[in-house]
Amino acid sequence: MKVSWLSGRVLGNDLCGTTQTSIAEELCKLGHTVNLYSPGQIETSQFRHIQIPRGSIKGLHSSTVVRSLRSKIKDINSSDHVLIDWRLHAITPLITVPWTLIDRGPPADRNFLSWFQWIQWKRAWKKTTYGTAVSQAHAEFINLKTKTHLANIAIIQAGVDTEMFRKGTKSGGLKLSYQGRVDKHRGVMALPKILEILNEKGVDASLHIHGDGNALIALQKLDIPNLHVTSTVSSSTLAEKLSNYDVGFLPMPESNVWKLASPLKRSEYLASGMIICGIDHTGHRIQDSGDWIQLFSQQRFIVDCSEWLAGLDRESLQKLQDSSRHYAVENLLWSSSAKVLVQSISS
Repeated sequence: MKVSWLSGRVLGNDLCGTTQTSIAEELCKLGHTVNLYSPGQIETSQFRHIQIPRGSIKGLHSSTVVRSLRSKIKDINSSDHVLIDWRLHAITPLITVPWTLIDRGPPADRNFLSWFQWIQWKRAWKKTTYGTAVSQAHAEFINLKTKTHLANIAIIQAGVDTEMFRKGTKSGGLKLSYQGRVDKHRGVMALPKILEILNEKGVDASLHIHGDGNALIALQKLDIPNLHVTSTVSSSTLAEKLSNYDVGFLPMPESNVWKLASPLKRSEYLASGMIICGIDHTGHRIQDSGDWIQLFSQQRFIVDCSEWLAGLDRESLQKLQDSSRHYAVENLLWSSSAKVLVQSISS
């Protein structure tokens, strides 16, 4: 089967593009041919990447990508099936072969563009019959807002490359971490407070934050012992760092955006043999999970999380970390996500 994937993600410098590249590679391993059209560039892959310009004006990236895709529509329509990110739905009237809408989450921005993005999101789903979601909660939200039949929405959860993200040597003091966007509305400013409480309790702990966002400068200015903050690092560097960390944070609050999510970082934490501490809502929960994930109410997150972490010792931590790694290997491979997508397309 020849598949064309139309994406607005910037490959090469956008960690969120991991989903597209990973699933595309797994589709190729299953014997399919994949052409991925998107901005950015990627040097090594099993699929063919066609670079698409997206312009420099924020808010117009998607429309610029769509204009560029129109010039390639003949090649796109030579495919057996087309996957279309919801932000690029304006191209759908030109698609003459079967297509599926790819939704890795509704709009997450909190600015003046958000209102327009939500309109585009609804329009995208109103135009399609078949699509994908990242979780059951996400699929139910789509059904509620757009009346798309649940049977026509395939659940493609975030996976992880368990060869890249591996459990390394974990020793010494407790190493806490958060990676991803460091925007204030993602709850990241609560994390240094947890470190301070642990320091006050006499716990040997450090906090390592990696990412870009509107909270980066504020975090870097904090004068807290053992707080280390960097901007975004490459996937390979991130995997190396996580392999030595102990605990991964999921501080995103209980809002529609995060309740519907399947965070990529959650899978990467687990594959790296880390345990997880986060806020309790559907976007963070894992069905039949073990004690390697602890979720607390948003109101008591800082206090309860600090108390739980302070009670850990290296021996019990090691057992939990072995279990988290085992879960990732058994349940979170990208190959599983690719197979679900192929089954959806075939049916």
